[in-house]
Amino acid sequence: MVYKIFKKSVKDITRYYTLLVDETSRQRVVGSTNEWVLDNYYMISEQEKVLRSELHGVERGEWRVEKGRVETLWRLMEAYLRRCHHAVDKELMFRYLSSVQARQKDYLSYPEVTALLPLTKTILISELADLCRRLEAEKAYQYDVTDKPETERIEAAAAENLTMMNIFNSLRKLTKLPMAELIDAVSHSERMLKAERAGMYDQMQDKTKEDYRAQIVRLCHKRKMKEYDLVKSLLEDESGERRTENGELLSSQSSVLSSPLSALHVGWKLFPPKHWNTRAHLYIWVVVLAALALAAAFAATATWSSGPTWATLVLTLLLWVPMSQVAIDLFNWLLAKLHKPRGTFKLKFKDGIIPEQYATMVIMPTILKSKEKVEELMGVLEVYYLSNINRGEGKVVENGERRTENLLPHPDSSQPSVLSSQFNNIYYTLVGDAASYKEADAPWDDEVAEAGLRKVRELNEKYGAPIFNFVYRRRAWSEGEQTWLGHERKRGAILHFNDLLLGQTSEEDKQKRFRAETISEWKVESGKWKVDLPQADASATPIRFIITLDTDTELVLYSAQKLIGAMAHPLNVAQLSKDGKRVDRGYGIMQPRVNVDVEVTNKSRYAQLMAGLGGLDVYTTASFELYQDIFNEGTFCGKGIYDLRVFQQVLKGTFPENLILSHDL
Repeated sequence: MVYKIFKKSVKDITRYYTLLVDETSRQRVVGSTNEWVLDNYYMISEQEKVLRSELHGVERGEWRVEKGRVETLWRLMEAYLRRCHHAVDKELMFRYLSSVQARQKDYLSYPEVTALLPLTKTILISELADLCRRLEAEKAYQYDVTDKPETERIEAAAAENLTMMNIFNSLRKLTKLPMAELIDAVSHSERMLKAERAGMYDQMQDKTKEDYRAQIVRLCHKRKMKEYDLVKSLLEDESGERRTENGELLSSQSSVLSSPLSALHVGWKLFPPKHWNTRAHLYIWVVVLAALALAAAFAATATWSSGPTWATLVLTLLLWVPMSQVAIDLFNWLLAKLHKPRGTFKLKFKDGIIPEQYATMVIMPTILKSKEKVEELMGVLEVYYLSNINRGEGKVVENGERRTENLLPHPDSSQPSVLSSQFNNIYYTLVGDAASYKEADAPWDDEVAEAGLRKVRELNEKYGAPIFNFVYRRRAWSEGEQTWLGHERKRGAILHFNDLLLGQTSEEDKQKRFRAETISEWKVESGKWKVDLPQADASATPIRFIITLDTDTELVLYSAQKLIGAMAHPLNVAQLSKDGKRVDRGYGIMQPRVNVDVEVTNKSRYAQLMAGLGGLDVYTTASFELYQDIFNEGTFCGKGIYDLRVFQQVLKGTFPENLILSHDL
């Protein structure tokens, strides 16, 4: 019904616009009222494309609104527009909608709130169409400057001009009004969620909030409940109890550094644990049976002339394994078509400033053989630091006070800029590994160590805080390789660095493992910037998460905040098993989807074929990943973020030494 009204209105406005264009093409004056149509018709053309989709969603989409409620919303907004003479003021509109809900005790659901914008724009366009039809009937587009109209006509023209102006200005305002702002101001469900005891909902990113709202809408349809009642029941039952897939009670103490209030987060009720093990068993059975059916079909076809024989059975068994690959590919393709991927839940940090409890170290493990390489990579880390500080507001910290200025020192100034990491809590370390050599010490080792230490001092003095660090490992004899190299390569470098950061390395082991390291000194220095870290406690570390990068991986603008926000979300915090050796829920490691630089995609035909469309922000879209979306599992290949304590507790000493080939695992 609403879309038909909109479609007819656009048709009438377009017809009148065509008449005006024809008049102006003949060098005729059409008057100031009609000039509003000529100058702003593009807005109607834009809304024709947008509202077609939005109104279909209101009437038929997943967030559809019942016909009777659509009529109620129409009357509600029509009354408001008449009261304000079609001049929309968003603050007054928010107050009007809130007061009506409170007075009538009739609270709008999320689908109804999201329907307000397209319905209001449709009403405005409908009013504009009525005005255009009236002007067309009166032939008001034929205007003669020599005419002397009556006073009554002048007053009518002034009213029409005012109405036309208000309609187009209101359309412009509503087009720019973010849906999130409307929901925050009008939805009572949103207000209740923001007031939850855990206080987590209001800290989440907008996309995560959208996922929560969508789940609430689905539950309302499933349970046939009013949205207000559903949200109220979820929040009234904040017992804090969470259970595992097997029904066992899962307390907040089973996680590392978890907040007691996070157990009260409404997300635990909205997104209960899925039966991941059941899914895995079902997947295996489907693949096995499908492969057996395909193998039997091919075998029966091949031996059809002689009928079922022992040869048919033998051929079936022989074809079973190759047919399993066909079954896996077909089943995976089917799952990708049927299963809608869900984005990872994330917290949003105000101004991009990471709270102290989520302090993060960005590390770049790599083999170093020259001071030039050290200086180059430390420069890269400096760029990453400037790309991920304070969410682009240019807020600088000087002597504990925030001010706004350029982050870099002035080229003509001898004084360094003073930039504290006190309000950012992201630190950077170059973890240098020793290249293989015939002896324990190589000629370039001292040069590399000195260059790293010097560069760290320069950068920390430049920004006035202990932000950057350097680690350079010693070589150990490898029986398997019959040479001197870094113990267990990249995996060993990460584990040794974790031990060093956690204070689990003795002074003797420090001398044995590292040729140079600034972490011990940094932990003491960083304590001066932390309220909750005693300076005397050299074994303590403020770091919660580690972001690990390869030298060919870029930490693009604000991506560190997004990674940390994902790990910090209550539903993503790692929950360990009773023995502390397995992550039962949440994630100890997260690896984001890695995009390819737009320039790299054109370096070769192979790159063009395999890289896809490069240069896009991979955090703005969700793509299907079989193991993540179906089994809640994934693989880690050296680029991502992990919980420092969980990672070390679960993986330290787990893998046999000199057995795993890949240096990334």
